[in-house]
Amino acid sequence: REFIECFRRYLVPEVVRDRYRRPYKKLGGEAGVLAYCLLDNHFHLVVHQRTATGVQRLMRGALAGYSRQYNTRYGRTGRLFESPYKASLVTEHRYAKELIAYVHTNHPDQLQHPFSSHAAYSDPSIAPWLSVSSGLAIFGGLQPYLDYVASYCARERRR
Repeated sequence: REFIECFRRYLVPEVVRDRYRRPYKKLGGEAGVLAYCLLDNHFHLVVHQRTATGVQRLMRGALAGYSRQYNTRYGRTGRLFESPYKASLVTEHRYAKELIAYVHTNHPDQLQHPFSSHAAYSDPSIAPWLSVSSGLAIFGGLQPYLDYVASYCARERRR
C-alpha cells in the first residue's frame, strides 16, 4: 500500500504534502500509470510518458520516497532496490495491449490480486490517480479490454 501511495501522491491533481508540509511535485502532466502489479520481489508498471523526462521524474520521486519510508521504518540505510528500473519504449497499441494484459495477469491470483490495477479498469474510483481512461482507450473501451484479457489468459493457459 505504501509503495502504491508513493506513485499516487505525484499523480493526483490535489496537493499532497510531506511531513514537513512541502508539496509533492504534480507529475500527472508528465507521466501516467496505465497498469501496475506488485509481486513479492519485483513490480511491473506500464507508464505513459507525456514529456521527455516524465518517467524518469516519476520513478525517481516514487522509488526514492518509498526507500526513505522503508529504511526509516526498519532502521536501515542505503539502497533498497538491487538495480535501477528497466524501461522499454512502446510505440504500438498492439504491444501496449499485450503489456497491460501481461501486467494484470502476472500474479498467480491473476485478476483477483489486490495489488494490481485490473480492478480499477472496471471501477476507476478505486484508484483515481491511474490513467485508466488512457488504458481503456488503447483497447477501445471496457468490454474490449475485458475480452482481450480473457483471450490473453486463455492463450497463456495453452502455453
